[in-house]
Amino acid sequence: MAFSLKTLFTSKKAQPTPATLPVVGQQQPPVNANDRRQGETYQNWGMRMCATVGGSNFALVPMLQKAYQDEYNAQAQNVQLQQQTRANLQAQVEQEKNNKQLLQQQIEQANQKINDNNTAIDRAKEAINRLKEEKETKNKDEWVKFWIALAILIPLTFYLLLFYSSTFFSAFIDGSGVSDATKAMFNPQAFSKTWDKSVVSFLLMICFPIIFMGLGFNLHYFLKENGKAKYVKTLAVLCVTFIFDCILAYKIGEKIHDAMVLNALVQDGPYTISLAIRDISFWAVIFCGFVSYIIWGLVFNQLMEAYSKLDLNKVRILQLSTEIDDLKADNGKQQQNIANYQAQQTAIDNAITTLMAQLANTVNIDYGLIRQSMTNFFTGWITQMGVLGCSQQAQATANATFNNTVNTLTPNNKVNTLTPNNN
Repeated sequence: MAFSLKTLFTSKKAQPTPATLPVVGQQQPPVNANDRRQGETYQNWGMRMCATVGGSNFALVPMLQKAYQDEYNAQAQNVQLQQQTRANLQAQVEQEKNNKQLLQQQIEQANQKINDNNTAIDRAKEAINRLKEEKETKNKDEWVKFWIALAILIPLTFYLLLFYSSTFFSAFIDGSGVSDATKAMFNPQAFSKTWDKSVVSFLLMICFPIIFMGLGFNLHYFLKENGKAKYVKTLAVLCVTFIFDCILAYKIGEKIHDAMVLNALVQDGPYTISLAIRDISFWAVIFCGFVSYIIWGLVFNQLMEAYSKLDLNKVRILQLSTEIDDLKADNGKQQQNIANYQAQQTAIDNAITTLMAQLANTVNIDYGLIRQSMTNFFTGWITQMGVLGCSQQAQATANATFNNTVNTLTPNNKVNTLTPNNN
């Protein structure tokens, strides 16, 4: 066992070259009994050597080095394997060159797309300048829509102002009681009575309907936004409005119920939520307010949409501006694609350089195949250790020795993907 790490494995420069190898095809007798026999698999070789040395961990490293050298020499002397390896490497070089050429075509296409976008941007800017100099062109359809929406919105605004002022007065300010829902929702004396009560109460009552109309005003701008967030905001506004209406309806229903109890029209008892759900006055207040509020918001949205389209020139300018923004965004995307293509070309150049260096080698070795042969050798070795009754600790030590040795001797990269069966 006169093998050592220094004698059996040095640097790649110290590995055999064709000048030092025996004549290809010449049968060489084993140097000693430790060599792999003709036709013997690496696994059987590992079992035999483990039995010879009794599973000694001190003998494992030189034997793994010997398995490495045996497979290295086998590949180096295999003319067919060397020719196939070089053919594979040359094919990889040609493939990488084709890939680089395809990337260059994509770069040229991206540059052409940028040039086309820039031309379209210049034309759009010229069109915008012409439209700004022209007289206003009325959009008749939107003009009609605008005035119809305005004719609906004005009386509806007064309706909401009266409704929410009256319901707020009836629910929170009026202490005389409420006899029916109609008077609670449309009380012409609400303003005068609140003014007589206090200026603060009057201002609060006036501001209350403005809050609802402000929520409806926001609906228009929420609907103009992009993305799913606009639906969440719209739903939130509608929910808040509906809750406000429910509170008003409950308070008014409660006052009507109390008045009916005083007049002995219903049995005495608290006004509960279950009673409110069965009370027609409760639902009348909700729908007279909430439904009207939704209609007001939709009409206001239509009014603003029509107003933004009254001038056809402005509409066209807005469309052209959007097109310019889209073209600029596409240019940015194309620039990013070009950068990615160039980075891939650089990686291909590096790969070609590596492949050409491997082609220049006198001997090309598949280190992945060497690693597999060493693994097969150790599989036989560890199997024989079990037969010999070696302890688990001894087997674990052998496994650690194998991992360290095989990682030291075999680089991670493979020269090719050719994996002939040498076992």
